[in-house]
Amino acid sequence: MKKILLILAAFATLLVPSCINKNEADEVPFMKGTFYPVAFSDVDIVVTMPKVTKIIDLRAYADTLDGSVASDNATITFGVNPDLVDVYNSAHGTNYKMAPNDAYEFTTGDVTLYKYNVRSTTGAIKVGATQNMDMTSVYLIPVVISAVSGPKEYEIPSDKAAYILLSRAFSPFNNGSGSVDDPYVIMTAEEMLKIEETLIEGSTIYYKLGADIDMSSIGDWNPINNVSPYQKKIDFDGDGHTLSNLTCRADAEHAGNAGLFGVLWGEVRNLNITNAALGNTANKYSSGIIAAYGGYLNNDVVMHASAINCHVQGKIRSSQYGNAGIFGRGYGVTIERCSADVDIVASGHHNAGMLGYVEKTGGNTIKNCYSRGTISGTRFSAGIAAYIADGGGNVISNCYSTTSLTSTNHGGGGIVGRIDNKTTDPDAVIDCISWNEKIELTVARTDANYSVGAIVGDCYGDLKENGAPTNITLKGGLRRADLDFKATAPSNVLADQGDFDENNPLTGPGTTSGVSGGHIFPYHGKAVAAGTTCSQAAKQLGWDETIWDLSGDLPKLRQ
Repeated sequence: MKKILLILAAFATLLVPSCINKNEADEVPFMKGTFYPVAFSDVDIVVTMPKVTKIIDLRAYADTLDGSVASDNATITFGVNPDLVDVYNSAHGTNYKMAPNDAYEFTTGDVTLYKYNVRSTTGAIKVGATQNMDMTSVYLIPVVISAVSGPKEYEIPSDKAAYILLSRAFSPFNNGSGSVDDPYVIMTAEEMLKIEETLIEGSTIYYKLGADIDMSSIGDWNPINNVSPYQKKIDFDGDGHTLSNLTCRADAEHAGNAGLFGVLWGEVRNLNITNAALGNTANKYSSGIIAAYGGYLNNDVVMHASAINCHVQGKIRSSQYGNAGIFGRGYGVTIERCSADVDIVASGHHNAGMLGYVEKTGGNTIKNCYSRGTISGTRFSAGIAAYIADGGGNVISNCYSTTSLTSTNHGGGGIVGRIDNKTTDPDAVIDCISWNEKIELTVARTDANYSVGAIVGDCYGDLKENGAPTNITLKGGLRRADLDFKATAPSNVLADQGDFDENNPLTGPGTTSGVSGGHIFPYHGKAVAAGTTCSQAAKQLGWDETIWDLSGDLPKLRQ
């Protein structure tokens, strides 16, 4: 039930006596008597961050004399009387302060008190803490009736007000309020530790780096938003700054998801991370330098994540599947204009430069990204995304990788390790370039089920024609002329391939289309001419040069 914040300056429980006696009232039978304001709030003290506001309802009430009611409608205007703060403090023994003018605003300042009624229509005042309010004080907003039009006879007691009590919420940061227009500004490693305590379940809190931060003083980092149900949204703007020396689960004493975030629900952008060290060889959890999980699915709530203009560098060790430079695992993520320079060694599957394991929620997008470094894992090591599960609607475009890739058990690809689409919504890999130093499968077996590809290691799905999946689009793939490519299945040879889609499924040289019991369906794209640079290949594909600098041998993202 809403609380009524009606507080009399004298705090008497009875109405202020009218100065009109009975005989005078008889002479003005339509007089309402006294008008007074009432404010309604869910709490005794409204506590907000700066630029976070709350609406409080207001009404005017009337006390009649001898039961008489007015026959005229009254228009009543609310105002604020700062002089009543001293009256309140004197009556209560408090030392509250008058709220700043910008801490309140009448959104509906005029109300109507209709004839024959004793309660007006509803008005409203918007209140919220401001940056210049300190966090240890309580502030007052004495709401009064400042004007009345309509009735000819009425009384407004000067000492009667609805007092709204306002306080500024505690903030561990010196700057910002956590709102979209006024994000928390983080300046130190110690302030990075305070992010977790300011997250609010179901709300989006905004942060921005104000400086480069060395995280080495923290020791083993506990990822942000790493406790179920993970439903805390965040917007994190690195503002071009760098977090260096992030260490998370880097020794056997620490186990769990490894990354700056455990689960990211929201967006990280304009952030650089250097010299990160994530996980250890015994860690049975996923790792991603930005987040172990990009998004999540919990209690039927699909949480999405984005990484925009993020650049990471570091090493990852793990015995779990799903490890990568940006997100270890992804639920409908968007990764754009990002780069990863990673050294990954894992005894688990699905390790990649950008995104490790792509969950079945589908709808993931990776665009205008590149990776480099070294990745060694069991299955489906890849330069960009390791394993795309059967959610459908995943698109990877205008990406390249120079990463040296080794898979010790099953498959792998320069851009994507495996696409496994069991839906009618096609997945697509478009205009990507394999500039990998090496793509290697080291398993000793030579049967026809260990597919490795220059662009995509293996394409699989329930919808097939002549053994080839028909719900995967593969277009514009190019590879370096001198790619070091090693596969063990005899039919898994490097060959030029054209474009494929649902109407022209992946078949031909390098595949086992039509072969009973065999499954080799890599996508190699086409080799560029000897001497061609990766940037020249990107120009052939028409990459956007407002995003890419193609003046050197390797494409670079413009800042």
